[in-house]
Amino acid sequence: MRIVIRLRLLLRYICPVTMFASFKEWQSLRLYNKKETIIMSTPANAFVGLETIYKFPYYLNQEDYTKKTGKAAPAYRADLPVKNWEDPAALLSTSRNMSYSILEMTDTNGYKVQVGEEIPIETMLMPRLQAASVNLMLAGTQPTDAFNGIVTPIPLNKLATNQKVVLQKFNIASVRDTNVSLPGAPAVPASNNDLQEQINYMTELLIAIGSKVGVKIVR
Repeated sequence: MRIVIRLRLLLRYICPVTMFASFKEWQSLRLYNKKETIIMSTPANAFVGLETIYKFPYYLNQEDYTKKTGKAAPAYRADLPVKNWEDPAALLSTSRNMSYSILEMTDTNGYKVQVGEEIPIETMLMPRLQAASVNLMLAGTQPTDAFNGIVTPIPLNKLATNQKVVLQKFNIASVRDTNVSLPGAPAVPASNNDLQEQINYMTELLIAIGSKVGVKIVR
């Protein structure tokens, strides 16, 4: 039995205006009716973990640092944020500060990045002596100082031309390989500023998916 879904009704329930800002990234699209659920999943190689572009190894605590490096970790400094990476080359630098690329979780307008959106990359400056060393606590301890809960971001390597970092569900940042096409997706418009353009994109996407799974979507 063929399933017919009215496009206007479908857009109304699964594509509210608040979703359009992140229409470029789709991990899955679910079409619901009373008897059947259809799920279009993202290819496994479309996203990889953020750790694949970390510039330096990272450590969980002082014990983890000693186990992985064979060196005793420096004493924890409560006047500095927790820092679970180190850049030994910073000691050889003649600059006062070191420059690193990190994720910035707000966009250019100061709004928090939403799920599905690209995460901007910004520059972080750090005194070279601080950059050259970790600042880790003992396993099982919790900070009780002014920097409680603050962890220094881990610097990132330069992204390849086919890579970008996007925010996924549960506030997990992942690296998106733009060379890998998402299932059933038509060409993404160059601009996402025009609402009508985004509606047209969603229309094409839903029709393309419907044709692949035997669901007739009526405009």
